[in-house]
Amino acid sequence: MFAISPTDIKWFRFLKNNSIDQNVNFWTPTPWNLTRLKHGDRFYFMLKSPIRKLGGYGVFKQYENLSVNEAWIKYGLGNGCETKEEFLSRLFGYTDRHTDHPLTSGSEVIGCIELEDCIYWKDSEYKVPEENGISFPRQVVKIKYFDIDDPFLQARRSHSTAEMNSHSWTIDGFNIAEKVLDKSTFLHRGTGIPIDIRGFFIAGAMRQGESRPVTLIYQGRGYRAHIDMEASETARTRLFWESEFSILLRETFPHHFALYGQNQKPESNIVLRLTRIDGYEKYQVFFSGEVSEHMAVNDIEADMLEEKGPAKEGAVKEYYGKRYERSAVNRQQAIKHHGLTCICGFNFEKSYGARGADFIEVHHIKPIHTYQQEQHVDPKTDLITVCSNCHRMIHRDPSNILSIEVLKTILSDHRGTPSE
Repeated sequence: MFAISPTDIKWFRFLKNNSIDQNVNFWTPTPWNLTRLKHGDRFYFMLKSPIRKLGGYGVFKQYENLSVNEAWIKYGLGNGCETKEEFLSRLFGYTDRHTDHPLTSGSEVIGCIELEDCIYWKDSEYKVPEENGISFPRQVVKIKYFDIDDPFLQARRSHSTAEMNSHSWTIDGFNIAEKVLDKSTFLHRGTGIPIDIRGFFIAGAMRQGESRPVTLIYQGRGYRAHIDMEASETARTRLFWESEFSILLRETFPHHFALYGQNQKPESNIVLRLTRIDGYEKYQVFFSGEVSEHMAVNDIEADMLEEKGPAKEGAVKEYYGKRYERSAVNRQQAIKHHGLTCICGFNFEKSYGARGADFIEVHHIKPIHTYQQEQHVDPKTDLITVCSNCHRMIHRDPSNILSIEVLKTILSDHRGTPSE
């Protein structure tokens, strides 16, 4: 069994752009009282005109009727809205246009179709039902059920690649997986493992109800975790970690933790990178970041202003002519690859909270003042992220700029082994 339902484009894009794939509420302004769907059935999003294509799906968890206020408390951003006021406004606007009983407060009852493990396809991957043997007439305004084999699931299973994206997970090769951390990972000590990603964590078959211990290693310390397969029909797979790793997340990224706790979305994303180092039992942990272009540009310009002072009219050409050297794109990619924690272990958000969130300095391994002409910069090999102290020590003697290897040796000799 699977179902297709017309889907509001604005609701869909909000969830997709914010990588919200759990605790999602496909709300209906009047109760639908669904009974045919079972836990684990797929619920496809038929994006409304002018798109008229399937944009992805969620896994049905349950249906319930809640008041508007209860729905906001339970699902928050999973309602597809930034604020409760926007949620109310959209509900009021819809009922004013389509029903004889418009909403007047937050106490009215609406339908809540709770979805989990949502997948939002790229625009180029949107699917036309009729091209896959599925009829979905324009006259359908609520939902249509299908008691046939799911053609989209079959197509997905037949696709295999060494690089894969699913449910905000990315598999790069065979030993590296990245997960964009969302509200559920910060607040609920774990994350779902989509079917497409299971092979990275599980060797061979795993029985329903089985739990396998794994170790997450960060800066030389091991954190206990386990991979569980549910005993229910859906047999979902999840990665759970013990409280020590949750404390690490909370203390390292306190600003992100606080915002998620208030149902707010941070401007940037923290990315958990796992590298398999011992079969399927141990994983090296690394945290990187996805900062916005706005933040990257602001930090670059602040750095340049500190060096040169405010740009005067006669200095405009020199001031902006060097922008390629400190490109916002290069800064974003450097942080995404090298992370927000310095090789000495210092993390700005951990020490300064919101003021330090998403900040770290970017060091050009080849000093930018030696560039004779514009040249390509590879953020993976030509840049590295470091804290302000380490950056100053690297450049303290202009005639002897330290390499990263030498800096690591100095740190090791004077304060123990630096973080990897």
